[in-house]
Amino acid sequence: MSDSDDSVKQHIKDEIEEVVKDKLYNKIFGYVFISFLCINWQELFILLKSTDDVYYTLAMMETQQYFWLHHFGLPFAVGVAASVAFPWLTSVVSRLTTNAYSSIRYVDKNVSEMTVERMREIRKVITLTETDLKELQKKRQYEYQEYEKARVKREQIDGLNKELFEGLKPIAEQYKRNQKRIETEADMINFLLSIKGTPMEKDTGLYPHLEILLDDLIKLMDGEQAA
Repeated sequence: MSDSDDSVKQHIKDEIEEVVKDKLYNKIFGYVFISFLCINWQELFILLKSTDDVYYTLAMMETQQYFWLHHFGLPFAVGVAASVAFPWLTSVVSRLTTNAYSSIRYVDKNVSEMTVERMREIRKVITLTETDLKELQKKRQYEYQEYEKARVKREQIDGLNKELFEGLKPIAEQYKRNQKRIETEADMINFLLSIKGTPMEKDTGLYPHLEILLDDLIKLMDGEQAA
């Protein structure tokens, strides 16, 4: 039996909640309720702040002329009128502002599309710039490698030139010291023989070959003289 009573109470509670929700979401009821609050805000304030008994305060208010008309009839009339007028006013305002809002949305859309397109162009430029930078870095790296190769070759050539100069310098100095022109083969052999005892002997890379050359020339001259 208790379960049946609980079920009935719950059903009644659900129905009351449905009625309250329906009233709260009903536009006419909402307009009437707001009108009641706006018109009677002073009386409601007095009821909330008054130190006297609530019934006494209400009894005092009821003595006012046109009490029911002013506090209930007028809010109801204003609420109903507002429920009719405001949708119509909303429709008029909507018609008047539709073009403006459409223009605003159109402009916002265009600005948004332009912004997106501009961002794409910027990203494209950045991508191209990065690509050009990478190509430039590769080019600079290649040019640096070629420069290093040319520098190494130049150093090798400078080294060979230095070795050649150092090899010819003793011969030129010895020729200068002899103060005699080379006019015959004998003069050449004598000149080469005169290199012995000079600092050129210390050149372990060149002098041994020069010494062999001198021996071959001497043998050649001895053979010609014997003939």
